[in-house]
Amino acid sequence: MLRFFFNLPQWIQIGGFFLGLVAAAFAAVWLWRHRRAIAAWVAAKPRAVKVGITAGAAAVILLFAGFGTVSWNYMQHDNAFCSGCHIMKGPFQRFAGSKHDSLSCHDCHQQSIFASARQLYLWVANRPHEIRVHSKVPTSVCASCHILGDQEKEKWRRIATTAGHRVHLGSDSSALRGVQCTTCHGLEVHQFVPVNSTCGQSGCHTNTEIRLGKMAGQTGLHCVACHEFTADVPLLATRDSAAGTLRPGAPQCLGCHAMRAMLADFDPARDPHKQTCGMCHNPHTQTRPADALKSCASAGCHADWRAE
Repeated sequence: MLRFFFNLPQWIQIGGFFLGLVAAAFAAVWLWRHRRAIAAWVAAKPRAVKVGITAGAAAVILLFAGFGTVSWNYMQHDNAFCSGCHIMKGPFQRFAGSKHDSLSCHDCHQQSIFASARQLYLWVANRPHEIRVHSKVPTSVCASCHILGDQEKEKWRRIATTAGHRVHLGSDSSALRGVQCTTCHGLEVHQFVPVNSTCGQSGCHTNTEIRLGKMAGQTGLHCVACHEFTADVPLLATRDSAAGTLRPGAPQCLGCHAMRAMLADFDPARDPHKQTCGMCHNPHTQTRPADALKSCASAGCHADWRAE
């Protein structure tokens, strides 16, 4: 019934709402004005009639209470309520095929009754044709299952301690203070399959083109092809240690066919820098391999780049 009402034409919804208000106000005024006559009429009736009236009034109250309870549960816990809107067709289809499909929409999308009432008003008044920018799901909601929940607890706790997540979610940097799970995963949270736009969807890592050597202009690589986002870091590791783990190393750099050919004589066992290529080489800012010489001192390793 609720789903039917919410999909009626706008003029019927608005007209029905105000008609209901007028009818309720009229009934309330009529009962108040005739309260003494009604009380006297009831008092004059036999005991059996009084019991019948009381039982009838209780039945009406229970009926409305039951309707209210069923309606509340339908709107808050039944995904059919949310999917009944035509603009939810796309998002709900992605959600239905995801690992989250056993959840209620409101398990993640939690808001106050006032916010819900405002949302219903805007739906009736504006009849939007698409879902616009709306309130993001806070990390605390994601953590309630993925970090603190009993199901697959160890798996998700491991994810929370990976280098990339530690840098983004455990940082004391003001630039990263407001980062939430949906800051990166918002576009695919219903399906939760990370895509190439994950790192840049909130405007964080945009225009981070590769400029170094023959790799310049490369646009086909995903960030995690070079940055080992899911690498394990010790629980007591600092943010700098976690960030250091994200720097590309020999496994990532030598994963490229061209780089393997260029560094054919490279012996990882003799590398004093422990194969952390990204400590000196930054393909996003440097244009020549020789530019890495400038980082020897700035990285804090050598007082002067000429020092051994």
